[in-house]
Amino acid sequence: MIKGIYDSASGMMPRMTQQDAVANNMANANTIGFKKDRIFIEAVGDAIARQIKTDFDWQKPLIDKSFVDFSQAEIDKTGNELDVAIEGNGFFVVDTENGNRYTRNGQFHLDASGFLTDSRGDKVLSDSGPIVLEIENPTIDEDGNIEVNGEQAARLRIVKFADPQALIRTDGVDFAAPDNVQPENASGVRIRQGYLERSNVSILNQMIDMITSFRNFEAGQKVVQILDGTTDKSINNLGRIRA
Repeated sequence: MIKGIYDSASGMMPRMTQQDAVANNMANANTIGFKKDRIFIEAVGDAIARQIKTDFDWQKPLIDKSFVDFSQAEIDKTGNELDVAIEGNGFFVVDTENGNRYTRNGQFHLDASGFLTDSRGDKVLSDSGPIVLEIENPTIDEDGNIEVNGEQAARLRIVKFADPQALIRTDGVDFAAPDNVQPENASGVRIRQGYLERSNVSILNQMIDMITSFRNFEAGQKVVQILDGTTDKSINNLGRIRA
């Protein structure tokens, strides 16, 4: 019975992790360019138990894989000339005090010095460095070329990764690349000026996941309580018999 309590409690742990992921997704449902976290939970049974050489014969859920869902979200028209969205597989590049970060949030601004920045004031990069603009209403074409008064001023740097799952989330919308993961120029993407990409979180789906995860956690909790009560009775009764 002690083993049963341990197994039940172990099965509850992935549900807690799943709840945390769902809660974070829901908190960022309205965050521009946010990409949701997803968790796959699998049941480990006899076959794997034999591989790890245990007598484990009860299927308990374990986290098989957690990853960021980089699927395209809906794009909304804002009419703001400095709002930019990417259609396709790519990231904007911003220069931060901790190095380059990669994001789908194209809600840009001009600072007092004329640098194009993100909402935190980090500089947005072109193919040749930070972007400086003289006016707040440039023209940005579908390839990311920025024109001011009919002359090209810069070109947005748009990159992609062979394996985006290798990226590390640094906050809600920004990602860092490990030293051994290098970006490459994105191809086949379309830049949309005056648009922003929504979060790809569906509140309805997240609510369903949260309820399902909670019920599974609750079921495991009840099993632990039952086994704990049974163990307590067994110990006390055994003590009386021996006495």
